Amino acid sequence: MNTEIRRRIPGLNVDVYEFHNDEQAYGIMFFSERLNDLVSGTEILEEINQDFAEKISRSVEFKNPFANIGRRAVSLAIWVTPDVFLVDNEDPWTIKNHTKSPIYIDGGALTSWADIMNLMSAFAQVEIQRAMEEFDILIGGETRGIAIATWIANDLFKGVGVARKVVKEYGTGQGIEGKIRPGEVCILVEDLITDGGSKGVFIQNIRNAGAIINDVIVIFDRKQGGEQYLAERWDVRLHSLTDIDTHLEVGVEYGYITEEEAESIKKYLEDPKEWNLKRKYGWPITG
Repeated sequence: MNTEIRRRIPGLNVDVYEFHNDEQAYGIMFFSERLNDLVSGTEILEEINQDFAEKISRSVEFKNPFANIGRRAVSLAIWVTPDVFLVDNEDPWTIKNHTKSPIYIDGGALTSWADIMNLMSAFAQVEIQRAMEEFDILIGGETRGIAIATWIANDLFKGVGVARKVVKEYGTGQGIEGKIRPGEVCILVEDLITDGGSKGVFIQNIRNAGAIINDVIVIFDRKQGGEQYLAERWDVRLHSLTDIDTHLEVGVEYGYITEEEAESIKKYLEDPKEWNLKRKYGWPITG
């Protein structure tokens, strides 16, 4: 028999339901009516409740029966937050790997909205408690990961540190800000992941400090090879709160983008190199 534990997340009226049996713990988020009101005419709260009731009545044997609901909820929260997910096929953005992209995700903009960050933090807590080992400290990647890691760490009553992009050339010459003791288990926190290359520097700095890192958690996975890179190069698992496939599906469903725009973005994701070269941007961009 499962036991239901209900917790109120401050700021945004979101309920976290945790269901425990002898072997596993499950977690689900329900959108609050307030966030639902931000998206005029949607039925997401009713939809989630119905789906929840159906799954519980059918079985409690899923490892994470509400994963898709949670990812949809995070994507909708990103869509309703101003200037986070930007789309422009005509004047694309230059992204971190020095290529052009018709989409740009400004994860840093999320931290300007307390209610949204309370929601993101609550989802991250559920994922951390569900899928990861016991840990000692969260590490925010410079720079956007810092605020996100701090928010989550505060809610989990854990310490937080910062992984630098470049090791300091003065003072103690640290690659990590904050006190990490040898053998402590860390989780790296970032806003998003593309091909994963920038995460390697952070992982190396954490391991150089004598700490253990087996997990990275991000809000958004662009699904452009990051998960595979982390697994193969660093033996690290990737966890994300949502991803580009879920995000486009939700965006079309709730009218934030058209089906044509979504298909254009998918074509870019299928072969970014061809997409860039066809538009004469080069690969990677030079000059």
